[in-house]
Parts: sequence; C-alpha cells; structure tokens
Amino acid sequence: MGFDFAALWRPVSQLNVGINLQDITTTLLVWDTGRQEAIIPTVKFGSAYLMPSSIFAGCLIPSIDFDVRFENRGSASQWHLGAVSFDSHAGLEYQFKRIMALRLGLDMGRFTAGVGVNLPRLQIDYAFLSHVDLGDTHRISLQLTIAEKKFQRKND
Repeated sequence: MGFDFAALWRPVSQLNVGINLQDITTTLLVWDTGRQEAIIPTVKFGSAYLMPSSIFAGCLIPSIDFDVRFENRGSASQWHLGAVSFDSHAGLEYQFKRIMALRLGLDMGRFTAGVGVNLPRLQIDYAFLSHVDLGDTHRISLQLTIAEKKFQRKND
C-alpha cells in the first residue's frame, strides 16, 4: 500500500500549477515469490497556461512539468545530481470548442503527438510516442459516462 498527495494552485485565472508527491511513504511491494521491492518517492511538478483565442475558436495550452526521483538513476534520466534525477515533459494542446484537442510534445526529449474527441458521453484519446529503443507506441483510451438514473447509486 502506498500514499500519494497532490495539490493544484491557480495563482491567476489562466495559470495552473500542480505538484504530485507519489509513494510518499516508500511503498513496499511484496511478491508471492517472497521478493520485496521498495518504491522510492517521486515528486512531479508542473504548470499549464490557458490562452483562449477567439481567432481560432478555441484555446492554446502550453505546459511543462518535471519528475524528480531519488533512486540514483544516473544515465537513465535526462539530468542527475548524485542520487537525484530530473526528467522533463513539455507540450502544447489546442482545444477546439472543447470538442477536439490536438497535442504535440516532448517526453524526455522524445516526440509525442495526440488527438482527443470529447462527445456528450464518450471521450476518445489517441497518443503517439516515438522511442528509439522500444519503437513507436500508440495508446488509445475511451471514457464512457453513464448518467442514466438507473445506474446512479442511491443515498442511504
């Protein structure tokens, strides 16, 4: 069992600043083989700025975030200082009337792209990640919202 903590701050109406502390208690994994592993805490922080545009009938959202790990990852990370490592992620999203989103980015220096469609009860997202060692990765996610009364939980 592990615990995470996250916070979102809006210092001005269009700016979001967030922090996510993952596995803050150093999560212990115990395998059925008897092997035990500790998941070391990770700090993720970043920001996004919403830039509405009447010219494009949508919103541009540049974002940047960083992962800070304390696992002595060395050359497996973008930058490191002793046992502390840093990885960066940057992106730009264009939302058209909150119906469609086009995305471009860099994930630890690797090219990423994606598209999202937001329908009344269905959200579809596609993401592409270019990776030299692992090849290209394609991810598709679907989110269906069931809002009929017969599926809602009753209050006690």
